[in-house]
Amino acid sequence: MQVRITVKFLAHLADATGKKELIVVTENNFYKAIEKIEKEIDFPIRDKLNDGIGLLINGKSHHLYLKKNFQLAENDILVFVPILGGG
Repeated sequence: MQVRITVKFLAHLADATGKKELIVVTENNFYKAIEKIEKEIDFPIRDKLNDGIGLLINGKSHHLYLKKNFQLAENDILVFVPILGGG
């Protein structure tokens, strides 16, 4: 099933991807959607999730959704945020 989602990139990720926001029509499978987003922005996301890039889905951490068969819904909002560290 195809869904339309909004994808946002914050801070330096907007510079790195060349996009602040885009609308993507993709399969509703989370992992297939990530692949499609990567192709659209020509930037590796999967390998950097939790290691420099965080992801919110409708305002909640993507960890809450990471079942193998997690399905995105129409009008979901994915926000990629840089993970800050310090000490």
